[in-house]
Amino acid sequence: MKNKTLLIFPLYAQGFIPLSTESYLKEISQYFSETIVTTNYRGYIDLPYTFRSYKNEGYDFGKFYKVLKSIDLNQYNRIALVNDSNSLVGKFDKIFNWGNKSKLDIWGLTDSQQRHPQVKDIHSYHVQSHFLVFEKRALSLLPAFFNKIEKKFMKESNVELRSKIIVNCEYGLTYFMQQYNLKVGARYSIKNWKPMKNKFLNMHVTYWEELINDGYPLIKNKLLRGEWDNIGQDSIPNPKNKWKYMVL
Repeated sequence: MKNKTLLIFPLYAQGFIPLSTESYLKEISQYFSETIVTTNYRGYIDLPYTFRSYKNEGYDFGKFYKVLKSIDLNQYNRIALVNDSNSLVGKFDKIFNWGNKSKLDIWGLTDSQQRHPQVKDIHSYHVQSHFLVFEKRALSLLPAFFNKIEKKFMKESNVELRSKIIVNCEYGLTYFMQQYNLKVGARYSIKNWKPMKNKFLNMHVTYWEELINDGYPLIKNKLLRGEWDNIGQDSIPNPKNKWKYMVL
């Protein structure tokens, strides 16, 4: 059957799926005809999703790459890579309505111009990898992208590798696709979302409350856990009254 859509969801829980993650997965999976949950834990049963166990190589992109190698890309119109770093606080109907009308080849929830030390300024724009959607034109280029960088990131996951993943996969993917004149963007973009105008920050973390008030359906798990980063230009205050954002 052609014209299918696929969600690939890397899961890092061991032994059980947290309720917040299950709620997120249940909500997002309804927008796809198939869902594959990737994990390095072998104990999950294939209902209601398909579980695939892989060695922990290359973080999210490593699992994404392994699934892509096992399927016929020509059968799909849309494939998404969505990870478990967030919890659900809203619905995705308006997000996918926007995505369907956007005419973008690759889109996500948020993008950023925040530069990694190993990335040039002209290559710093990227769609953030916690939520990536690839439409038909982009799917045909994914094999070429991964063949180019495979040796750089398909290694046992560790702290040193994480930086390489960010540079080669998160930043590198956006730049690679733009070289082929594909249209790339995000629903909450630095290009038109007012709180981020002329700011080189990670909006997903820095403006979490403003995003939610504007219909953004997620919140970072590390924010819920009270883990605040102060990296580079980001200054993330301890959110007040975070309990009012009920995790579904």
